[in-house]
Amino acid sequence: MSPCELPGGFFIKRSNIVCGTYTPGSKNAFTNAKTATWYHELLHYFSDRSREGYFLIEGGKNARVNRAWLDEGLTEYFAQGECRRNGLDNTGISYLSEVTLGYVLKDAAGSGAIKDAYFTGNLNPVRDAFNQKWGKSGISFEGMLGLKDATSVLNYLQKSPELTEFIFNFWTSKPGIFKQPEHFL
Repeated sequence: MSPCELPGGFFIKRSNIVCGTYTPGSKNAFTNAKTATWYHELLHYFSDRSREGYFLIEGGKNARVNRAWLDEGLTEYFAQGECRRNGLDNTGISYLSEVTLGYVLKDAAGSGAIKDAYFTGNLNPVRDAFNQKWGKSGISFEGMLGLKDATSVLNYLQKSPELTEFIFNFWTSKPGIFKQPEHFL
């Protein structure tokens, strides 16, 4: 089986290789889920081209940040927004924890700032907005970036009762949130 025949899809960074599932001759050759996969992988492709695979954040120096949870979360966040905007329902959501983190960032910084960060790599406005909103509760953007996976980040965010409540309310008080385009873009 070739890599492009595997379920789902993938993009090879710094390349022109984007793969997704497709069943030639099938009347469901492009199901909604497969179309969502293509949106996801193509967003990886275009964001990789524009930010060279890294996010940037100023510290003592301009640091290159490569966190899969951040990249996958924002990629899926925007892919789902594109699906909803184009009338595709029931695509399924990959990276649930990561998408939750995308929504937390959007709530703190706004959709324009996270879109700019995703395509340019400039995390500074997102960092500043996040720290301003949640810093008093002992949570920092830099603390999140120090963690390697989304589960660790969600556990870290639970140090803040307010942020834990925000995430809980996000999942429980908004049924169907992933079917409403206004929550994405």
